[in-house]
Amino acid sequence: MVIPYVHTVQPDAESWAFWPLFYKSTRFGWAAPLLGSFKVDDPAAGRGFGLYAFLYFWKRSPSSAFDLAFPLFVSSRSKDSAFTFALPLNFYWRDGNDRNLLAIPLFFRNRGPNGSLLVSPFGYYSTAEGGATRGSAAWLYWWGRRTDSNYDVLFPLLWSFRSPQSNTTIVLPVLHFRRGESRFTSVLPVWFSASDAARGTSWQLFFPVFLSRTGNRDAAACGSLRWAATAATTTRGRAR
Repeated sequence: MVIPYVHTVQPDAESWAFWPLFYKSTRFGWAAPLLGSFKVDDPAAGRGFGLYAFLYFWKRSPSSAFDLAFPLFVSSRSKDSAFTFALPLNFYWRDGNDRNLLAIPLFFRNRGPNGSLLVSPFGYYSTAEGGATRGSAAWLYWWGRRTDSNYDVLFPLLWSFRSPQSNTTIVLPVLHFRRGESRFTSVLPVWFSASDAARGTSWQLFFPVFLSRTGNRDAAACGSLRWAATAATTTRGRAR
């Protein structure tokens, strides 16, 4: 058996070949056909592509790149966009400055010029322009932070929404609401209290024994009612 050997010389390249086993060039690349492998270069254009062991194929150019390792992953990339898939269920894609990574069922991640997002079976976290953040832990505790408002929710125990102009807080049996200078607080079902600083009024109720109201319109109207005492007087009157 004789394996043909070829050697060529050109002004800008030199090559050797043992056909059909192997070929190599100082300019154009190399090839091993029986092994399913080759590499082709175009240095002047900055391009190239190749195949290794019939399984991994790649391609390069000044503005893009492509890789395929069958069946493990495939990836296509350019200056403006990109997409990659890798086993078992992992995806990455990019569109301009917006980047996304999805690993099913573990998490999803997004990053962009205006914010970011991370989602998983354990909760989520996101950021937005201006430093705002929000998220969830175990999908039971939720929070949000902005320059003008905040909120916290621990479902179903705590509900709290806060801003400079208002406040709503519920931690049963406690309720608290604020709107401007008006406030209402309650400890269900026995204590209720409300006030309005702008009007100069307020009232308190301790059910069923005490009610107090105050106001600045008529001092004679300010007073208190003690239901327990009234009930006792009524009872004595009936006894007579």
